[in-house]
Amino acid sequence: MKRLITAFLFLSFALTSLAFAEQYLPVDPSRYVDAPSIIGFVPDRFIVVLKDDISVNHSKDMDRRVALSEVQGFGDLAQRFQVERLRPQFPGSDAGRTAASSYGAKLSRYYKVTFASGTLDEAMAAYAALPAVDHVEPIGIHTVYATPNDGYYDDPPPEFPYDQWHYWDTYGIEADQAWDSEAGSSTVIVGDLDIGTKYDHGDLGGSDPPGPNDPVTNGNIWVNTGEIAGNGTDDDGNGYVDDIIGWDFVESTNWYIYSCTDADCGGADNDPSDGDGHGTHTAGTIAAITNNGYAVAGVAGGFGDGTYAGGGNGVKIVPCRIGYLLSYM
Repeated sequence: MKRLITAFLFLSFALTSLAFAEQYLPVDPSRYVDAPSIIGFVPDRFIVVLKDDISVNHSKDMDRRVALSEVQGFGDLAQRFQVERLRPQFPGSDAGRTAASSYGAKLSRYYKVTFASGTLDEAMAAYAALPAVDHVEPIGIHTVYATPNDGYYDDPPPEFPYDQWHYWDTYGIEADQAWDSEAGSSTVIVGDLDIGTKYDHGDLGGSDPPGPNDPVTNGNIWVNTGEIAGNGTDDDGNGYVDDIIGWDFVESTNWYIYSCTDADCGGADNDPSDGDGHGTHTAGTIAAITNNGYAVAGVAGGFGDGTYAGGGNGVKIVPCRIGYLLSYM
């Protein structure tokens, strides 16, 4: 029987670029007791986090992989585990350029290690033992759904025809009452971590939707004003080129015996479009333009002027594509 699942990669702290290996490691329940959706770990990569007092050269003129290799023990382990790639997890959080931001400096200490020899446990244990390392983190693979057995979750009885996601009535969230006080502020930016977002949907992008090369919109999709569309340059210095409306973090769609059935089975790029619909659904729940006479209302989609052309004034969605649709037998 053919089934469809959506695979996600998560870190306990940091969002990673989605990169499936040719197979995955089954879950050790002791690691993730409260994550019923997790099905395994990426076997050939993990995250290493440096201690706060470790000095790493973050000069613009020096590749950070070279600088990090000079830290005690990193060079030896690179040879032992045949490390193919050691790169910053948050390339824009360069401590040398964000010295005034302690949070930026903290993020700059996260690195992703990709190796070709040894096991995941062996490699993680070896790196965790280095004097410069604070801790290491495996990269988990999740399905998008972890279905509970609560009766009202997705199969309510006839006398209550609305499920838990409904906006109003006895078991709803009473959004209509909340909108009297606040319908959603355009100063709030929300990252939607899913399988992408249909940013040109009329209830999200508005009547003038944005795109990877179009920074103009009257909808509720966030636009990165620090980037110049289509110039092939990382204008805002965050490590991503032309990230006008978000980012597609999926680096690879090769995953063991599964095959990608998404509309986008390519690599990471600046087009975080939704190839299935789930990400558009979640983005719409958050910020579909409310009171524009079109489709659905968002919880924080603002409150339009009653016309489709009026656009949106709600929270702004940043589409972050971190997963994709798979099929298996």
